[in-house]
Amino acid sequence: MFKTLLTLLTALVLLSSCDSTKYNVDYDKEFDFSKLKTYKFLPWSPQNSERINELDRDRLYDAIRGELAARNMSEVEDDPDAFVNLIILMQQKTGVTGYTDYYSPYGYGYGYGYGRSHTSYSQYSYTDGTMLVDVFDAREKRLVWQGSAAGEVKGNQKSYQKEADIRSLMSKVFSFYPIKKSNR
Repeated sequence: MFKTLLTLLTALVLLSSCDSTKYNVDYDKEFDFSKLKTYKFLPWSPQNSERINELDRDRLYDAIRGELAARNMSEVEDDPDAFVNLIILMQQKTGVTGYTDYYSPYGYGYGYGYGRSHTSYSQYSYTDGTMLVDVFDAREKRLVWQGSAAGEVKGNQKSYQKEADIRSLMSKVFSFYPIKKSNR
């Protein structure tokens, strides 16, 4: 009995520590990504500025730069091989949790069908965010790769934690990029 309870508690701890961010990637499997050596960011969207501040924008761009540099791609001002676009979407949502107290002040149940229970509900608000990174072939002017991450946006973080989280997030998104990191 003790081993079963210990196993159950261990499983619950492991599940609760899982990253709830969902990652998705889509790309043209026929496209030769090795010919993309340079890139340029497309202009920052005004809608993104309503959702995210300049500091976080710069953190996101720096993380993308790091991932592309690790794949031997360089940022240029003129005549890039690829255009990179960053889109941020955020939405306020409401969640509901419920808790049933079988030992409520309304009675104590001794067996099936006896006694009372009390269920209480509480609402909470959170921000759901989606980040899209698009890579376009500049010559053909078409989307060749898109990576996304979606999940609950963490609030009230210290700047060093934001930087670490953004680098980690971008690393996971780009782990699905067809060109792997170089060992330079």
